[in-house]
Amino acid sequence: MDPRLLLYIEEDYVLPLSFDREGRYHEFAKDDDNRLWLYFYSAEHSVDFSRAYRSQCVSEAYGYYGSFLKTQADKSAVAVVNGREVPYFDLMKLSSMLKDIRTFYKESTGDASAMIPVSYVFAESLDADVRRAFMDNMKANDFAPVSFSTFPSSLIVDYAVKTVPRDWKFGDNIMIISSAADM
Repeated sequence: MDPRLLLYIEEDYVLPLSFDREGRYHEFAKDDDNRLWLYFYSAEHSVDFSRAYRSQCVSEAYGYYGSFLKTQADKSAVAVVNGREVPYFDLMKLSSMLKDIRTFYKESTGDASAMIPVSYVFAESLDADVRRAFMDNMKANDFAPVSFSTFPSSLIVDYAVKTVPRDWKFGDNIMIISSAADM
């Protein structure tokens, strides 16, 4: 199996996972959290992201940027960093978020490729234009989409059917699939 980064994208966070060549998955962890929160603060000479900025983002305090996914889809949306306007998506570049994702992928998979293969899984609440804009912006930053899933369950089933070896050992993989049908 080729190494792959999986990004689950929710309204206010990104959850990175990686799969190495043996099919093992690795969870991202930073500061006791496995999520990268999409709440940004632009200080004088830096941009930071944290869940702690949520209330300031909701109240639209100066220098705080929230509603990231919906706003980055608007190509005319800008943020003010160091007194200059930058495209909204650049908040991910100017903070350490993209670097953190890239470092996590390289360290967990051993793959040092410049272009990182990514499977994107989006929350159902995110519109198609928001999803497309996010993937386009990520691709422009060397995160190449190799698959896209509307619902998390479709990606799990695809992974299990096509790539998981059949000689499972206890604890190697856990999969929960629920289904409902009218009879």
